[in-house]
Amino acid sequence: MSNPIRISTGNAASAAAALPQLSISGPAQGGSNAQPSSVKPAPESKPARSFDPQKLLSQMQEIVDRLNEQMRDHNRNLGFSIDRKINTFVVTVRNSNTGEVVRQIPSEVVVKVAHSLEEMRGLLFNEKL
Repeated sequence: MSNPIRISTGNAASAAAALPQLSISGPAQGGSNAQPSSVKPAPESKPARSFDPQKLLSQMQEIVDRLNEQMRDHNRNLGFSIDRKINTFVVTVRNSNTGEVVRQIPSEVVVKVAHSLEEMRGLLFNEKL
């Protein structure tokens, strides 16, 4: 036998909103000895995280510095950098004898196009999102 819980208030919606939400997992309704296997509070919504672009930029720079250090330690001719105008990573592969750039990812052409689009942003849009 189960006794229903009744809330005797004038506004049932506000009373229900004030109660914590529970999710019950276990057998539906069995015999008289049926007990829920666990009662857990419903997950609460996470608070909005603040975004700090300076902190992100410094973390990205630390990663690039560590990658470059590892490449030097292992005699690899890879270079990592951040293009701050378009906020993206750039990887360069160099010839060990001449120092000439053999390959760049993204390619130099793509980076130039991205720079041009960034310069035109003020003409197309009023503000940066």
